[in-house]
Amino acid sequence: MIDGTKGPFDHRLTPGLSDATWYAEALNAALHTYFAAPPAEPLPSLSRAAAELSRTYLRNAREAPAHEQPSACLALAALDAAGMLHLFNIGDCRILIEQASGVRPFGSSGIERLEQAAIAELARLRATHGAAGDPWIELRATLRRNFETAMNRPGGYWVTHPTLPWLHQVQTASLAAGTVDHLLIASDGFFRLVNVFGAYDEAGLIWAARARGLAALCAELRSREAEDDTCRRYPRLKASDDASAVLVRVRG
Repeated sequence: MIDGTKGPFDHRLTPGLSDATWYAEALNAALHTYFAAPPAEPLPSLSRAAAELSRTYLRNAREAPAHEQPSACLALAALDAAGMLHLFNIGDCRILIEQASGVRPFGSSGIERLEQAAIAELARLRATHGAAGDPWIELRATLRRNFETAMNRPGGYWVTHPTLPWLHQVQTASLAAGTVDHLLIASDGFFRLVNVFGAYDEAGLIWAARARGLAALCAELRSREAEDDTCRRYPRLKASDDASAVLVRVRG
């Protein structure tokens, strides 16, 4: 799962439909190159993909400060030739692991703390400005500062990036594939069903995905977002967000 972003900056640096789209596609291509066959060592494969991504970006992008360059959250599952399942996470995508003992999440991110602080700031600005004011003028400045001072910095948050180091902050786990029934890998936008709307807990989400399918859950998500398009009942920075998920049955 790759969730690309450019941040609150207006310029274009790459030749794609958007910088976030271009970067996500470049990262996807690099991953496919180095994970085309079951890798004996998935972490070195990820390292080689990251190096390829940086080379591709520097060949194609215009210069800009690092915090204005595109980046992406990444959640990755790789099965090696020995039957071990390797999980990688950096950013706020989610991996849910279903085993005989139950469902548990893998991965965490400092993005969530900053997002909650921004949501609280938005509420404060709305109260200060009233109905006639535009709180987003001030909030955009706060969001830009977050990119400049917190992205891929200690105490901030970590994401994949074309020129800033990030591999040393990738969260990893290894499991025997035979102990895992399913994985649900989701973007933070899809995971709103859990942590914003409270429609499911983590176990309920993966069970609903198995029973009803991801398309039905995505339709439910869009309906819930539309019912609160002002973001007042369920506070969030955007009424709707990119939402993607993949449900994997693991055969060890």
